[in-house]
Amino acid sequence: MKSLIFFLFVLPIFARVEYIEILNDDREQLFLNSFVFIDGGTIDFNLRYLKLFGGSTNKQNQSAILPIGFLIKKINSFPSRSTTEHQIECSKLGGAELGENEYLIENSLKGWKEGFQQHIDIKKKGLYGIFFRACLEKEYVSFELKMALKNGNNYLSVGEIKLPSIYLFYSICYSGFVLIWFLFLKFKKKNAKSTRLHSLLSILLIAKLLAMSSRSFEYYSIKNTGVPKGWNIPSYIFSFCRGVLFFATILFFGSGYSSIKSYMSPREKKLLMLVLPVQAMTNIAMIVIEEASPATKDYFTLWDLLKCFDIICFCLVLFPIAWTINELKAGVNLDNTKTRTIEKFRIFRLFYTITVIYIYITRIVVVIFTRFLTYHFLWVSIFIQELSSLIFIAFVAIQFRPYPNNTYVNVYQKDDSESDEMELQIMTFPKYKKDTDLIKRDIRKKHEGEITEDYENVDY
Repeated sequence: MKSLIFFLFVLPIFARVEYIEILNDDREQLFLNSFVFIDGGTIDFNLRYLKLFGGSTNKQNQSAILPIGFLIKKINSFPSRSTTEHQIECSKLGGAELGENEYLIENSLKGWKEGFQQHIDIKKKGLYGIFFRACLEKEYVSFELKMALKNGNNYLSVGEIKLPSIYLFYSICYSGFVLIWFLFLKFKKKNAKSTRLHSLLSILLIAKLLAMSSRSFEYYSIKNTGVPKGWNIPSYIFSFCRGVLFFATILFFGSGYSSIKSYMSPREKKLLMLVLPVQAMTNIAMIVIEEASPATKDYFTLWDLLKCFDIICFCLVLFPIAWTINELKAGVNLDNTKTRTIEKFRIFRLFYTITVIYIYITRIVVVIFTRFLTYHFLWVSIFIQELSSLIFIAFVAIQFRPYPNNTYVNVYQKDDSESDEMELQIMTFPKYKKDTDLIKRDIRKKHEGEITEDYENVDY
């Protein structure tokens, strides 16, 4: 619990004044971070202490140059595995000549114990990685490090410079969205029915607005000072609420709850109780992992695992929509003259298609697209992802908004062309076709004032 509080309140996720603490680590190479510099970029390196534990270290002279140290070098891509990519040669640490875009931090044992500061001017722009390399066997290392990475007066990497403006743009978009939505709900026509799901959508819009606003302030603070100055806390809180509400919105709208039916089936309840807690825990774990340094053990493995859980949760929310579509399709097949049922079927089929497209874009296309982008245009992936979310929420709001002739909302309002028989078939359509005739017979007897006992034994 203490470590979680430390992560949330001390180590900022995108801060470019970074604090890294490693305790008793025996890995040969650690990837500490990456940063895209422009010409004239700088690194202020402040090592508080470094301790080695092992037999070979005790035999070294206090001022000797050891085959262990920190190296900054230009790289071609962002590392995805700290120990398998961009391997550092041990000769670089032992006094061998460095390359044009490589910088070695002081690596004498005396300097490590006493701590030191070092300022580095980056001569050539590009993507640089910061690594710790140990070429001694059976050694455990502990150190505390502070780094300030800058591009002139800007603490943001080249690919992140536009992010404050992007998040500000989306916060303005959601502000207008919220205003229009609340005005629409307030001044809607009297015969337009609103449901609890419209209130849920309102809360989602507010959470999205607050998440974008706090994210924008966070990046502006990092840009000017190197640290978020507390803005990362509301950013994480609202992002967490937005994620959970987003999943709940898809689940409830997709199952037809509160509109097509006033209940959720047992399988839908089980799915709801499974997906929402898993997604909530995944969001919390992502916050903790993002806050940690890439040098943390199993950082990349955990990150990939959490991304997989996120994709799985999104895929699971498609099931309630598919179930609803199957029920409506079955109702259409029984009597294809019921125009209202056909319209509901079309609405949910379109909703399913748009949801699949949204998942595909935000969880697959954006990742692939980012791989092919140069580091100057990393902001494009964020822009596309947030644009997809805005369009998807706008689609849900427009498609299911309360208005007099909304087929989705007015399910309980009977018209002359629709009988009690079709309404019952839509709401409680049996699993097996053979039960349909029994239900029709019981409905007819109900109108005649009779109820058969066989109706109670129907397996739904």
